[in-house]
Amino acid sequence: MERLILTSGTFTAPDDATYLITAIGGGGSGGKSPSAGDGLAATGGGAGGLAQKKIHLSAGDVLTLVIGAGGVAQSAAGTGGNSGGTTTVSGPGISLSAGGGEGGKTGASGARTVPGAAGGTAAGGDVNIQGGGSGAATVVAVASCLAATGGGAVGIYGTGYSSGNANSAAGYTATTGGAGGGGGSGNASASTANAQTGGGSAAAASLDATNTTTPGAAGNTGQVASPGLQLRLLSPGGSSNGSGDRHPGGGSVGAAAGMFAGGGGSSSTSGVVGGSCGGGGGGVAIANSTVSGAGGQGGVIIEWIRELA
Repeated sequence: MERLILTSGTFTAPDDATYLITAIGGGGSGGKSPSAGDGLAATGGGAGGLAQKKIHLSAGDVLTLVIGAGGVAQSAAGTGGNSGGTTTVSGPGISLSAGGGEGGKTGASGARTVPGAAGGTAAGGDVNIQGGGSGAATVVAVASCLAATGGGAVGIYGTGYSSGNANSAAGYTATTGGAGGGGGSGNASASTANAQTGGGSAAAASLDATNTTTPGAAGNTGQVASPGLQLRLLSPGGSSNGSGDRHPGGGSVGAAAGMFAGGGGSSSTSGVVGGSCGGGGGGVAIANSTVSGAGGQGGVIIEWIRELA
């Protein structure tokens, strides 16, 4: 049996059984660059942390669940994103805490490197995994020089992957996709043309992109969960800013990220929202009224097998 819980409340154990409890913090939202100036940059939000513990519960035992909210999308120009909330699980034999991801960053226009956001930490589990962060965004003081990075991904396979760095060295745009459950997004470098990378997939990272807006496809290397991690869930991919490979969860502008994955950064529209259950939202670097990508809300996953009498 498996249950995904996205709202705070209680869970009453229906059976005498061994339960696998996974708590995931909310993802941070992306930062939003200033609305005018030469050289605009913003970074995506960090993903929520993951704490997992196996316990025995008797029928009727009650767990108290507090679900961390995702960071609210940033609409104010020149302002960093909002951090995600902490998810907690408490009850007989268990006290889990999965912190929210940090909000994305930005700064004044002009030549600079905007740092990425950190993923949320976790405690109390047999396994505690920090969420993936976001890549840095670098620009020079030239008109139409824009750089934005995607959000981080939850470490559902044992590692919280981060989005790639975006570097624009002239009057072009550089954007990176969101990280996936099985790999980060590639780095984007723009010096003679716009550059953009696709989102990481559930299997591997996406490729780097230099002066090209065709997102690099993710590889197909299989993921093996780290020792102790026992989550069995969906295949989460990241999302990219632009058309391209969508294997399995990448998307175009405005397309939602896969579950647990980061949203893509954008320099042409709003940042992509982070995937549900803790994905970091994409940053946005553009001189108009768009908003950054919101962070995905946290959640709790409860799995159990009924014991035979």
